[in-house]
Amino acid sequence: MTGCKGFGRFTTVRSCKPQRTNYKQFSQVASSKMPVPKEIQSDEKQVRVLWSDGHRSVYTNKGLRAECPCALCKGERGIMGELYMQPTRASIPEDVRVLNHTLVGRYAIAFSWSDGHQTGIYPFDYLAQLCECKECRDRKVSDREPEL
Repeated sequence: MTGCKGFGRFTTVRSCKPQRTNYKQFSQVASSKMPVPKEIQSDEKQVRVLWSDGHRSVYTNKGLRAECPCALCKGERGIMGELYMQPTRASIPEDVRVLNHTLVGRYAIAFSWSDGHQTGIYPFDYLAQLCECKECRDRKVSDREPEL
């Protein structure tokens, strides 16, 4: 990511060039049960993921940031399911964007955000459920509509 200064694996500045990453090594571990990312692109407005099954997911930056699954954003539950740490949701800036992303093992992606947040790990199955493309939005609506 030319032009971005960062420490370690996460970038700390707000003005970075759009990012594009190919993950060809996942083509060998892709299963028919769970697609894996082949390519991830991000810019100032959205994140796009091309999955191994051919689906192209689209996420608005703010929408994806709002769905961060970390304990700070969603709270933390004990082994019996009780919520023992309340979420500490800060307001998310309208212009929030992905600065960097990294793979977490062979199951998730961690994003570093322009608002300084970087603790969320998005498992592939969770990320796929969050897709905002027209096809997935239509399917979610039809799944909610009761049959008469």
